[in-house]
Amino acid sequence: ERAREVMHSGGAGPFGVVALIVVLGVQALALGELAEARAWIAIVTAVAVGRVAVVLACRHGVPPAAGSSFGTLVAGSVRPVVLVGWAVAATAASALVSPALPWLGPAAVLAALALSVLFVRHCVARFGGLNGDVLGAALEGSVALVAVVAACAL
Repeated sequence: ERAREVMHSGGAGPFGVVALIVVLGVQALALGELAEARAWIAIVTAVAVGRVAVVLACRHGVPPAAGSSFGTLVAGSVRPVVLVGWAVAATAASALVSPALPWLGPAAVLAALALSVLFVRHCVARFGGLNGDVLGAALEGSVALVAVVAACAL
């Protein structure tokens, strides 16, 4: 209950601010390296995987958090066949991220999506459902992970 109260207060706690700065900083560095190397496929893949993580978070059976307007709109709205389709498409497309190591992109995507699902599952249990903050965190964390792996493969 206290976690939901803090989340709905509208302010950001110190740990939330630090987490946001770290994740966005990591994204900026990794995406900057990829842009400098003109690795556009890796950039597009990283951004797309973040969106796929959101689709997975909205899977059927996930309840919205109490008082969450965005969570109420999207929680539980995605059927399993759609989840599988997007996950397979993202994983297959990611083979183009690193031509020298074609397994690296799919490994990064699968790791990012798996970690995102575990993170969302934890947050849904902690907050009693899905909300926009959880979706945003899943999205940004997934983008950061795939971008870092792709940048390290340069």
